[in-house]
Amino acid sequence: MRLAVRSAGTAAPRVPALFVGIAEGDTLETLKLPAALRRPVRAALAARDINGRRNKVAVLYAEGTRLFLAGLGPRKGVIPDALREAAAVAARQAQGLKVKDMAVWLPSLSRFGASAAVTAVADGLNQGGYAYNAWRTRADERTTRLESIAFLAARPELAEAKAALAGLQPLLDGMNAARDLANRPGNDLVPRSFAEAAQAMARPLGLRCRIHGPRDLERLGAGGLLGVSRGSAEEPRLIELEYTPRGRTRGTLVFVGKGITFDSGGISLKPADNMERMKFDMCGAAAVFGAMQALAQLKPAVRVVGLVAAAENLPGGRALKPGDIITAMNGTTIEIINTDAEGRLVLADALSYAARFKPDAVVDLATLTGACIIALGAVTAGLFAGDEKLHDRLAESARRWGEKMWRLPLSPEYEEMMKSDVSDLKNTAGTREGGACTAAAFLRRFTSYPWAHLDIAGVGHLDRDRAGLARGGTGYGVKTLVDMAMRWE
Repeated sequence: MRLAVRSAGTAAPRVPALFVGIAEGDTLETLKLPAALRRPVRAALAARDINGRRNKVAVLYAEGTRLFLAGLGPRKGVIPDALREAAAVAARQAQGLKVKDMAVWLPSLSRFGASAAVTAVADGLNQGGYAYNAWRTRADERTTRLESIAFLAARPELAEAKAALAGLQPLLDGMNAARDLANRPGNDLVPRSFAEAAQAMARPLGLRCRIHGPRDLERLGAGGLLGVSRGSAEEPRLIELEYTPRGRTRGTLVFVGKGITFDSGGISLKPADNMERMKFDMCGAAAVFGAMQALAQLKPAVRVVGLVAAAENLPGGRALKPGDIITAMNGTTIEIINTDAEGRLVLADALSYAARFKPDAVVDLATLTGACIIALGAVTAGLFAGDEKLHDRLAESARRWGEKMWRLPLSPEYEEMMKSDVSDLKNTAGTREGGACTAAAFLRRFTSYPWAHLDIAGVGHLDRDRAGLARGGTGYGVKTLVDMAMRWE
């Protein structure tokens, strides 16, 4: 995705497509359009073909340009989320018209603040303009992917718009990298190829990348990663990416991602219906990958380590069985009740490993529980935080970028439910009650530092198109992680 800012000028812009934000009650005067573009807009306003209602987009033609007039809702209620959603919907509509390059008429949005408008609209257009075509062999069947966004700004807005755009390129590219990774099929993305992708990304960006294979994991005592992988021919990997700033640092952050490249459920086999979606069980790891790619270019003043616990969960002859007991990296013994509760086992090892970096904070992301989807749907992530300051930082960064999350409880009662009769813990409470909470309580046993857990089971990928988002990996979490790291003090 290429981003640019240019002067709007007074003549009609010669661009294939132009995004114009229109709120309810807007007029030609508030839109500040060039004279050559006003006639079709005046006629559409008079006919009430455009009314500014939120997420409604009208397409008009003028001077060889497609005008995408995107509704923002009531003028007094326009917030960055409304701009972001309108841009995403417009980008999705533009895909159907094979639009690869989109310009944005910033004078129609500057009343909301040029910086906020540039950030939200670029984010929305990137979200809605994404497409995954790696396995489509016919060019005419590929979904058009938005390749460039140019903001056309009035002279007073130019400096502010350019400043807002400065850090967006790496962030949006990181989000798209996470989506590309998440959308790869399970036979293409396995723990080994995940590690190869990390190495290929890290090398040119100056990230330190270390891959821990089976022998290393045996030496580390990583019983969770090794146990989950036993039924698969694909061996596990613990992928370690590290960014270290020059000079004095403001601390150390560790981001941990669940990287189950395919989850059949193991011996506790999942139903066949929709099992193909289980390639998305590594969306937490994809978010960590995308965030580390962005941070390597944005260069925050804080050391950041990304850990990916990559494994494949299959029901082979050596697979874990219900009733087995394994030992995690920190020495905790775990009784296996259900082999489909495997994500918490690999995270147990990764969270234990994170302690060696003496972190100021650790955040893990995982498509962990169906219970979180029942509670919050495909709209909001579940946030569990054992530290108030970390909770506040995460929540503020999420609000800034429109990544919805809601705090759920970490009460001692949930930890009691995870105790086993024959070992230190069991990997599931054996009841459907409070499933997201008991899973978080399990993870907490492997932390010894300020920690937060994001259950992204409902938001890491979408099963169907929604508003301005296409089905598949969403890249959820990249923006929040990057923003928090950039603001860490």
